[in-house]
Amino acid sequence: MSEQILVVEDEKAIAAFVQTALEREGLVVQVANDGAAALAHIRASPPDLILLDLMLTPEMDGFEVTK
Repeated sequence: MSEQILVVEDEKAIAAFVQTALEREGLVVQVANDGAAALAHIRASPPDLILLDLMLTPEMDGFEVTK
């Protein structure tokens, strides 16, 4: 089974770059573009690793997601 990575990044170009790089290494990558989507992904299928942007959009930053 491949490790599952959740990339939480609101800049779509950065998220796509990171996703492509990780997938080339054989990892399964999900992307969430905001804190609420990240929490939904985590609750539905907890990933092995989360790469979390701390400076997400104003509704919920990365620090709020970790709480």
